[in-house]
Amino acid sequence: MARKSLLNLPIYQEFVRRYQGDCEGFCYDICGLPLTEDQQDLTKVAIYPRARASVVSGTGTGKTAAIACIALWHMICFSVANYDGKQEIGSNTYVGAAALQQLADGV
Repeated sequence: MARKSLLNLPIYQEFVRRYQGDCEGFCYDICGLPLTEDQQDLTKVAIYPRARASVVSGTGTGKTAAIACIALWHMICFSVANYDGKQEIGSNTYVGAAALQQLADGV
């Protein structure tokens, strides 16, 4: 029996229609994270294609939680990448940190 692709399921397509333009709603509804004003600002930047953001803040301000939700949102809601005339299944979400351990702790 042939395997069905998640991308073709109506429930997935409806999910993407609902949340692709609403990262903040995804964070709250799906991840259960009520966002602070600063985190909301970050989600507003993330919805733009090829968005790049730099966040500098103190310890325990919710940077990692917000980035985790944004990365999950991006991987689920942008599962097809189109570039240079090609189409690939999967999305690329890049994150960085000052030290490798900080990145590992966040992931």
